[in-house]
Amino acid sequence: MLRYLYLVWGTLWVFIGFLVTMPINMVFLSFKRTYPIAHLLRILWACIIFLPCGLWVNVKGKENLKGLGNFIYTPNHSSYIDIPTCALALPGILSFMAKHELANIPIFGYFFKTIDLGVKRRERRDAYKAFIKMGDKLEEGQKPIIFPEGTIPSNAPKLGNFKLGAFKMAIEKGVPIVPVSMPKNSYCFPDKKKIVLRHAILPVIIHRPIPTANLKAEDAPALMQQVYNIIEKELKHHNPEIA
Repeated sequence: MLRYLYLVWGTLWVFIGFLVTMPINMVFLSFKRTYPIAHLLRILWACIIFLPCGLWVNVKGKENLKGLGNFIYTPNHSSYIDIPTCALALPGILSFMAKHELANIPIFGYFFKTIDLGVKRRERRDAYKAFIKMGDKLEEGQKPIIFPEGTIPSNAPKLGNFKLGAFKMAIEKGVPIVPVSMPKNSYCFPDKKKIVLRHAILPVIIHRPIPTANLKAEDAPALMQQVYNIIEKELKHHNPEIA
């Protein structure tokens, strides 16, 4: 009963977060020049959800971003709380690439029609166009967040298979890839039929950037595997059961 009440409590704060931030955010999301304000409101939204639920982030590795210009974040994807976790933990004006269905959610979906991008991953033409648009956002100074798994794997926190898109784009643009590990998100809010919410301090590890300036298109699979190995090692460190 207590777990059920805690879940209801958390759901309540999700809606409160939307009610507090979204009406004004609809205005700031209407203009590219006010995207930074919209992102600050997204951070506020994440705080409104996390703090009453006993959730927060413990970020390690921010020093690895010093002196970087444009780059691409590639975090693992294991929970629906990954987006607010990234908003709180990762520096920069973030632009998420996620499944197209999120763009259809009332109000929240407006993010994925403006500052973020929804993509129909099974349709190659749509995915190709989405990566072109994300490349434009990168050049405009936003920090793309691309989950290389594409979706939440059924056996999270174990990593799913990676897709090449983020790594091809990084090589094409000549910008570094920054791997990010979020090893405990699936514990706090797993993507399972039985919905569970647990309070915790969520570790977020920002790994050292991997330069791509001297890489060619055919190097994308090796780059993808390098990022996979980095994140997998960190996940196994925090979750011995998947070792």
